[in-house]
Formats: sequence, structure tokens, C-alpha cells
Amino acid sequence: METAAELVPRAVMILLGLAVALYLIPALKQSRAWTAAKTAVRAAEKLARTGKLEKSEKKEWAERMLGALGLPRGPYTDMLIEAAVELLDESVPKEEDK
Repeated sequence: METAAELVPRAVMILLGLAVALYLIPALKQSRAWTAAKTAVRAAEKLARTGKLEKSEKKEWAERMLGALGLPRGPYTDMLIEAAVELLDESVPKEEDK
């Protein structure tokens, strides 16, 4: 039979592993998805600005790029893309602000 002194380190390791699995890994995946969405949106905007992509195709292109990275199309990717567009719009000065 194991003593408490032998069980405590094992229990701590199990709890740490559980915490990583439940909180850290999903947070890292969300961070990766958000970074990918911002990059895809910026790239689509740049391609449209240079004439290599039709403006009406920007969202479709960003969705395809996220899909290529393993993020399936759906409400989650739509939300990420729209949020990235909003962030990009906020960072670019508007004509009336100049």
C-alpha cells in the first residue's frame, strides 16, 4: 500500500495534466485559429488591393485558407473572419478621419 507521501506527487501530476488538457490546449488552439484568421484576412485584403483577387471573393478566399489549415467552414470561422475584418477596419484610418 502506498503512503500519502507517495500519492501526493502522483496526484499533483494528474491534476496538472488535467488542467493542461482542459484549459491550456483549447486556449492555444483558439489563439492559433485567431492568428490564422487575422493573417488570412490581411492577405485577402492585400490581394484585393493589388488586383490579384476580386473584392467580392475575399471572404471565400479567407475561408479556403483557414480550411487548408484544418479549420472547417462554419459559424466559428465566420465569426473569426468577421472579427478580423473589424479589427483591420479599426486599424486603418478612414478617409473622413484624415
